[in-house]
Amino acid sequence: MKISHTLLWISVVALLISSCKKDDPGPDDMAPLPTSGISISVTGRVLDQNGAFLPSASIRLNGRTATSDANGIFRMTGVPANEGRNFLRVDKDGYFFAGRNFHVDGNGEYRVQVALAPRALVGSFQASAGGTVQTADGLQVVIPANGIEGGYQGEVKVYARYLDPTLASTIMEIPGLEAINSNDELGLMRSYSMGHIELQNGSGERLQLAAGTSAALTFPVPSGLQSEAPATIPLWYFDEVDGVWREEGSATLQGGQYTGNVEHFTLWNCDDFNCSYSFNLTISCGGAPVRDMPVIIRGSNFTSDLTGTGCTNDIGKVSTMLPCNALMKVYVVPPGGNGAEYLMGTIQTSITAQDPVNLSLDGVCGPHASVRGRAVNGAGVPVSNGYMYLRFDDFYTEPVFFDAQGNFSATFFDYTPGQLATGAELIAWDLDNFAFAEGPTIQFNDQLTVLSSPIVIGGSSASIEGRIYTGGFDDYTFYCLDAADGSVIWSFDAGFLRLDVSPVVSDSKVYFLDWNEGLYCLNAIDGSEIWSNSNFSDSYSPFVENGILYSSSNYGRIRAIDATTGAQLWVYDSGGSGIYSAPTIVGNTLYCGGNNANPGMLALNKTDGTLLWRWDAPDDVNTSPCVANGKVFFGCINQQYYALDASTGTLLWEQTVGNGVSMEDAPTAGLGMVFVHTVSKLLALDMANGNIVWQRNMYSGGWGGKPYLAGDRLYDSTNGGPVYCMDAATGTTIYELPSTGTVGEVAEHFLVVNGVLLANRFARPSVLEARNALTGDLIWTGAPLNDLTSPMVLVDDAGTAHYCTASGMQQ
Repeated sequence: MKISHTLLWISVVALLISSCKKDDPGPDDMAPLPTSGISISVTGRVLDQNGAFLPSASIRLNGRTATSDANGIFRMTGVPANEGRNFLRVDKDGYFFAGRNFHVDGNGEYRVQVALAPRALVGSFQASAGGTVQTADGLQVVIPANGIEGGYQGEVKVYARYLDPTLASTIMEIPGLEAINSNDELGLMRSYSMGHIELQNGSGERLQLAAGTSAALTFPVPSGLQSEAPATIPLWYFDEVDGVWREEGSATLQGGQYTGNVEHFTLWNCDDFNCSYSFNLTISCGGAPVRDMPVIIRGSNFTSDLTGTGCTNDIGKVSTMLPCNALMKVYVVPPGGNGAEYLMGTIQTSITAQDPVNLSLDGVCGPHASVRGRAVNGAGVPVSNGYMYLRFDDFYTEPVFFDAQGNFSATFFDYTPGQLATGAELIAWDLDNFAFAEGPTIQFNDQLTVLSSPIVIGGSSASIEGRIYTGGFDDYTFYCLDAADGSVIWSFDAGFLRLDVSPVVSDSKVYFLDWNEGLYCLNAIDGSEIWSNSNFSDSYSPFVENGILYSSSNYGRIRAIDATTGAQLWVYDSGGSGIYSAPTIVGNTLYCGGNNANPGMLALNKTDGTLLWRWDAPDDVNTSPCVANGKVFFGCINQQYYALDASTGTLLWEQTVGNGVSMEDAPTAGLGMVFVHTVSKLLALDMANGNIVWQRNMYSGGWGGKPYLAGDRLYDSTNGGPVYCMDAATGTTIYELPSTGTVGEVAEHFLVVNGVLLANRFARPSVLEARNALTGDLIWTGAPLNDLTSPMVLVDDAGTAHYCTASGMQQ
């Protein structure tokens, strides 16, 4: 510990600590910015004098600013700080300024709490005449005639508030009690009375006394301190720039009141001056640090001492100044404990005293609630500027802020056994959008609760703009829908629409397949036909790139055509073997699977169709290829899944997955895994070696399912069962969409864009649904459109096309 300077006697306690929030739009002058190299984060709460949350307060600390939110909470990060004392100032229209001095001993998290008192008008007078104004509790101001600066002669409004130093609430309204005396010595004060006085003109501008003019102030002394009050005492004003009390003048005791003259108005104090030590306390429970615990320290030498207060930081520590050679009592006021104080122990301060002092809450802290989770907005973007807390009736825990990825982890204690037996509700706030969300109830059972899905702040506010292209089965109609609400923009009557393949969109043209007429090219804006080619009636989901469309067919042909005219550019014949695989292209290479006579995986030069390599499969290739991380992934009818080197076709690994590997559709790959849905199982395979990372039973029907990966979530369905949203890393269910259990009812194709999940319902009359991808909440349901079951493509307003798993374009 460090001693500030030596004096003899001490009386009071002033705990000015690292703990609970605030800042200031006050004077334009600012103290020099810190040059220590220390950088801190400060979290705090602003309250009114009754303890209610105070929003829209302005906070200033070492050149940084913030504003309190609806819960009075603010947070400042990357703040330069002084080693030792730092002053955080808080201002709000209609209130006296306040603040908090807190001590910093290095980089880290610090907490403060500040209360503001209303700026009450207690009287007015004409400057030319002077006047006397007094509060109801005896704080009096006497200003002489013509005593206002600048020769002001108009109305002077006096705002004043008496502060009783024997009340515990007073310490919350003042910045602390650290002071610099007339000898430039730093120490602590013991207050006998104080008052806040401000003068304003009729326009609300602050006024001060004219140079060479003084005003008389009279401070009432609480009855409990009058027998100890010295006959003459120094006067101190609070320096609003440097954030410290400074000695200026003196006052004399007359009839239970101190009277003295001052030359300017601000926060004034009648105090004795004492030397001080820097001190550190730590609070723990069961050996674990206790954060956000209000701490009060009182001197034991007097019957009525002003109390200091603070809150423990993330490691359970409070840094403060304590008077020299004094016996101090340490109390805590547990949140939710109905304001009850618990005596933790006593400290005898001295130059050789133990530092830090470790105090335990064992026996006071009840069962704890621990929670770990993540917060995102309605579009699925992590909320990096926000926080969470627990709420039970009128009880609120202190906030825990999210990290840059929206993650949070917190532990709270029940300090009134049984009060939180039913748990407390998790509340999460997004400070950028001033939105909040109500989360699950967290139990106080000494167990960690890990949230299976993120807290979504903004709910179903997710939305998309653009156009959706898809087809219906009953009337073989191809549709263009408005992505905002699912309404029909235009439709095109096809002869015998292929519903098992995906359309593609490029350069304001949409291409889709029909059993009778083959390949259609329509104007994507108005649906008018540009050309059609009947030679493609046996084809699978095409791939379009740089004005060229690539397609594969049952007859073993892979073709490239001019996407503008439909003219053929080249054709590759696999030797008569059927192909039930859609092509995909990565770089200059086209990949496609082969069946029947010559099963295998092909790699072609996309420019001229020449064969680059071929890998002969032991059985029919039933999936379209998926290319990721330099590997080609696909499955065969022999229940095996394979990974080849994308450059050479060399086999890297194979894995047995079971019957019914999905025909025609590509697997989905990402997060270091390949996701495969067979007839009865959904599996995640390690991309590197094919090992099964996880698997779950999920019946899909005869040809397997079509899992869709969006971020860290995987979407898939069962045949007649729910649609599942799963954690892709573990396969655990985050939520499921309801179904009646009818075979073929649920969605088979999925698409996630801008936090919106698009899924089609197969039960007739079929509809397309848009849901919040994170929560499953319904955003809109399109009109019934005759078994709207084909894969969909969404083109957003920026012109980017988004594909589901059925298309090789999805990669």
